[in-house]
Amino acid sequence: METGDFAGAKKVLTREVRNDEAGMLAQEFRIMLEKINALIHENYEKQLLLKDTKYRMLQAQINPHFLYNTLNALNWMVQANRGEDAQKVIIELGQMLRASFAKEPLTTVASEVRLVKSYITIQQFRYRNRAKFQVKIKGNPGDYQVPHMTLQPLVENAIYYGVENSLVCCNVIVQVQEKKEAVLLEVANTGPGMTPEELEAVRNSTIKPKGHGIGLKNIRERLEMVCPGSKFQIESRLDKGTVVRILVPKRKVGETDV
Repeated sequence: METGDFAGAKKVLTREVRNDEAGMLAQEFRIMLEKINALIHENYEKQLLLKDTKYRMLQAQINPHFLYNTLNALNWMVQANRGEDAQKVIIELGQMLRASFAKEPLTTVASEVRLVKSYITIQQFRYRNRAKFQVKIKGNPGDYQVPHMTLQPLVENAIYYGVENSLVCCNVIVQVQEKKEAVLLEVANTGPGMTPEELEAVRNSTIKPKGHGIGLKNIRERLEMVCPGSKFQIESRLDKGTVVRILVPKRKVGETDV
């Protein structure tokens, strides 16, 4: 029992019912052993449930303002007889909503790229000449797994802190690259950037988010929960822009950690 080998402990105990003191002691010990084992499994299942519930809550934090602005844009597209544009936005929005309700915590890089392209397509209708978006893929990272809704909130933050605060056209560059032992997910913007003090506060999660969507702390927590060994980096220079990099250990569907 001391080493956690409950199955081995049960084998040592005889199932023979004896009425002497040793027999009664053995039976009481067996009952205690089974109760402890049941409690351990019950607690383990509760922890798994809590972890799963917390993850789903984190994943479900879609920006309500984004949904409102998108629906508002669809309204004026219809009024302006821009039915083809409205149809494109509806299709891309449907893709995003479907991904946000996914039950599995992990998805493929290819699916994440499709999702972020849907998001970018919608935002291009809104920002037009205020922002330029690029998506770059290097290597063959598509089959590797990453948490759902990882790239999209990074782009959302790049827009909120970059495009919204820029007086000139802001570039938002999404890069996905296959490395030797990891997949790199990177989102950069040419916005106003941060001071060293602001950057340190963001890295330590001591600054209160100004947006309404999924924050960087949320992404870090989800990475820690479902992709142990991931690395999260953020760099920023005042008047130069900000770069967020995530390195996720390479793992394909069906593969397990060793």
